[in-house]
Amino acid sequence: MPVIAPVTPESYQALAAFLAAFEGDPDTPETWISRFDFWWDRNPSVRDNDTPRGWIVQDGDRVGGFFGVIPMAFQVLGEEMPALNATTWRVDAAYRNLSMKLMLRAIQAGTRSLLFNTTPNDKVVPMLESLKFRPLHTLTSPGQSRTCGLLPLNPEPFLRSRLPGAFRPLSGPVRPLINMYHGIRLRGLDREKLPVTRLTEAGAEFDDLWQRTRERYRTTAVRSAEAVDWYCFRGDRPDMILLGCRDGGRLRGYAVLWDRSDRNSRKLECVDLWVEENDGDVVQSLVSHTRALAGELAFDVALFPYFSPALGSILGSLGLVGWKLPARKEYYRTDETRAARLPQETSFWADNHGDTSFFP
Repeated sequence: MPVIAPVTPESYQALAAFLAAFEGDPDTPETWISRFDFWWDRNPSVRDNDTPRGWIVQDGDRVGGFFGVIPMAFQVLGEEMPALNATTWRVDAAYRNLSMKLMLRAIQAGTRSLLFNTTPNDKVVPMLESLKFRPLHTLTSPGQSRTCGLLPLNPEPFLRSRLPGAFRPLSGPVRPLINMYHGIRLRGLDREKLPVTRLTEAGAEFDDLWQRTRERYRTTAVRSAEAVDWYCFRGDRPDMILLGCRDGGRLRGYAVLWDRSDRNSRKLECVDLWVEENDGDVVQSLVSHTRALAGELAFDVALFPYFSPALGSILGSLGLVGWKLPARKEYYRTDETRAARLPQETSFWADNHGDTSFFP
């Protein structure tokens, strides 16, 4: 008789085989095992088997369904606790009647903190809303659209992918004008005001920076050394870049960059940017270094999302043109008391949560 059971290391092999064999999945069991290693075994927020990894439909030796969660360190209303990122909800047809039981286990576990669901399809969204999931954009901005500061390097492919079909042929002829325009706007980025280096680990200086800055926002991802090091370097993601900005040997801020290229253009996107007191010189230095690095690595464009109004103002003052991106279907759930307080408190939401951030 099938039962709902928690994921444990002993179930990894059977779970990996189930996921790799699922219709439409392109990955091998070995790829899934590698993900489990990153999501759970190397994750500093997974302290023991009591920390949820997810739940499976177990029928004897067979796995018939899975709802995964990836814990991450979060500061919620000033208190550190593991938030849960929902991922990979798959159930065989023979066990579809147990699908909601998997989801409800995640909801029950997430009530003690935050549960994120950032990749629902259109059919799942009404169900999430009926289960009291709330749109994350209500905590991040007044509207659903996202704005990014644009650093064009080879703007033609990026423009072509964004323009309506009839206007795409114009992307080539206008390229010299765009380059000249942005060259003038971005002349303040020709040189870093403070030294920036590419890092291969997040050391103790990240703990120091986090302790100095953690009270700026009541709700945000924890940015301790072990949290940043795990996120950047403990998965099989060679396209993840960590930049550190120092002043007098002291870490003043950092940026996490990720290759988010698609078939239309090569894009380097900032997925987290954390600095002391919204320091404009630190932001300028990180953005300037990113611009040079993106050029060296032959990216078409670099993107810096407006993770907060203050950051958006700094990016605008540096000459980055704001570019509206499509809305994301991102949801969160917590208990009613926290849900009532969260919109009233300061918060900072980068792109380092949600399951799309955790797929090597």
